[in-house]
Amino acid sequence: MEISEILKKKRKERNYTQEEVAKKLFVSQKSISNWERNKTYPDIDSLIRLANLYDLSLDSILLEGSAIVEDIKEQAEIRKLRIVSIFPLLVNLVLLFLLVGQKWLGQLTDKISYLLILSLIMNFISLFFIKNKQIKLQKNHAYQPSRNKQILVIVLILFITVSACLFILKIPDIIG
Repeated sequence: MEISEILKKKRKERNYTQEEVAKKLFVSQKSISNWERNKTYPDIDSLIRLANLYDLSLDSILLEGSAIVEDIKEQAEIRKLRIVSIFPLLVNLVLLFLLVGQKWLGQLTDKISYLLILSLIMNFISLFFIKNKQIKLQKNHAYQPSRNKQILVIVLILFITVSACLFILKIPDIIG
């Protein structure tokens, strides 16, 4: 029996509404609905509360709904990727500040400026791959941002960054 069927059956046995269960578990009614329709799975904290509420053992829930274990692993991986993506983003902010702050920090040589731009681009590429991995992992979760929208945002940020760098370095004046 699927976890969704177990949850729905136990809720009805106890004559609870989805809203009542949601209040007892400190989640939204929509979460309960998604769990019972097998759209998403409860997180580990909610699983523990569900086991207590319905007098179930966690073993039986996890063994019968083995997809939950995989889902918990995927959610942990998504959290790790979010944390890892912070570092290239912070490095990009520092590099961009160095490029933009040349008026205040002092003029950088052209070679250093080009290296900073190259570093920015390489960091954006790493961010792109991290985000791409996140999107692949989120395929089974309720929150599924559009892949095209995320790619568009990353490309737009990259374009703005490169444009700003070129403007700062006045490369059009050098070429022309």
